Amino acid sequence: DRRLALATDLARATAQFPDNAGTFAMLAQARLRLGEHDAAKAAAEKALALDPDLGRAALWRALAEAARLQKAGNRETEAWKAARADIIRAVAESGVPPQRCVVHCFTQGEDALADYAARGFVVSVAGLVARASPRAMPPPRALASRALPFAQLMIESDAPHPRPEIGRAHG
Repeated sequence: DRRLALATDLARATAQFPDNAGTFAMLAQARLRLGEHDAAKAAAEKALALDPDLGRAALWRALAEAARLQKAGNRETEAWKAARADIIRAVAESGVPPQRCVVHCFTQGEDALADYAARGFVVSVAGLVARASPRAMPPPRALASRALPFAQLMIESDAPHPRPEIGRAHG
């Protein structure tokens, strides 16, 4: 796997150049893409210790924590709200307009949806929102609440694993 090889190479580079914050930030991104949330957060924290103003490291740290919480099934807890606030803050500090950022495969609740929408983020949803199971997040009513303007909604077509149930429709 190319991602694993990249993470391995970056880990070697951090050992060779232990004062290079950028390398630790890249390692954080690589670990996050591998689903290694704790390792991603640790690499991002090392990058921030070396360079507290490195915005991308702050973003990778926030995303790693959010991914860890999501995997654990914790939604809308105080820890999750803090992680979301860290993501929003890191994007703001990066200078990238939120309108150019996509909250991918959104699975949070109505409060989070309203929070992202108010700041201009694009929110993408997969077929999971049309499932009848308890995992169907966000509830279709959250999207129907009009908290998210249509222009900020993106429908994912590249995620076959959370596809909707055949024959099920929401009105």
